[in-house]
Amino acid sequence: ALAGAQPAAAQSADREGSWETSIGVNFQNSTEADFKGGTTAEFDSDTSFRFGLSYHYTDNLEFGAALGIGTTDYKADIASDVPGVFYGVKGDLEFTTLMVNATWNFMSGPFSPFVTGGIGWSWVDTNIATEPPQTGCWWDPWWGYVCTSWQDTRTIDGFAYQLGVGAR
Repeated sequence: ALAGAQPAAAQSADREGSWETSIGVNFQNSTEADFKGGTTAEFDSDTSFRFGLSYHYTDNLEFGAALGIGTTDYKADIASDVPGVFYGVKGDLEFTTLMVNATWNFMSGPFSPFVTGGIGWSWVDTNIATEPPQTGCWWDPWWGYVCTSWQDTRTIDGFAYQLGVGAR
């Protein structure tokens, strides 16, 4: 660690005009949710991954974009059309989020506290079937006659935002 600290301290603190990449791990706590109509869900804690690219417009101001992907396990009791009747399901929730963000670094040196904020869009696939499975077949020049099955699932998407504070 001491050998690596010397070159890091020698690097220029001048970030203006430079690009930066990031890889991160996000942690989501377990939680419960209640929905209109009586449906309830319990989400397990899990981790997801985030990849980012940003440009330092000045030493203090940075603009970027980030892509987050992940899955989490859940259990749900889905309310039916019949009052008091619920269907228990469990599965994996898959999500993808694309964000654009801006970061303000309070200091221009190698160490700096910062605030960040961003907006974007998030896509979620519940993997809960919305209709019966379907099968389709076709001719593939490499594999010959190929058949596969698929099933449409409940997906949702919508506006996402982020706010953060930290130090670099």
